[in-house]
Amino acid sequence: MNAWTGFDEVVLVDACRGAGPPGSVHRFGPDDVERMARLQHASTHSVGVAAAIGLARALGTLPFRLVIYAIEAQDSTDGEALSPEVDHAVHQVVALVMHDAHA
Repeated sequence: MNAWTGFDEVVLVDACRGAGPPGSVHRFGPDDVERMARLQHASTHSVGVAAAIGLARALGTLPFRLVIYAIEAQDSTDGEALSPEVDHAVHQVVALVMHDAHA
């Protein structure tokens, strides 16, 4: 949340679990993420993106434009390499972010 404070446009890339098969790419806005969180989809972090969005909204620090790309993880164990599906998705998201940045 601190990383996006002061920026009008932010792209956040994160891992997620429970919204599709490994390597699936999801693109959300802040409202979508908060709705998904209520449906039990979880971030791989102890404090999820939805909680950070809610807190930023309450504090008035939510960026004007926030786009979230979530890549469905196969294994979130520390030290594990990316699966081929997730590795492919990472490259896909890089291309999408670059396209958005130049659009």
